[in-house]
Amino acid sequence: MDVMFYILLKAINLVQLALLYKHFEHWAIKSDIPWRAIKPHLDDAIEKARPLWPEALKNLPMNEGHKQQLRAHWQRLDEDFRV
Repeated sequence: MDVMFYILLKAINLVQLALLYKHFEHWAIKSDIPWRAIKPHLDDAIEKARPLWPEALKNLPMNEGHKQQLRAHWQRLDEDFRV
């Protein structure tokens, strides 16, 4: 059963990833900007944020409980978006 759950979870994550990209693609079309011009920047922004956010979060003037919720949220993201 654990393997089936893992496969289902991965499938859900892939759908979420596809939906996120679809949202950005939709915004690009509405803005009359070619998607192929947006996607590399989206991928680049995600890659740049990964190493910066965990350390930056420590120094942000934020409620500690909110920081913990944000860290927990990051762990639930698909590996492509996980910080």
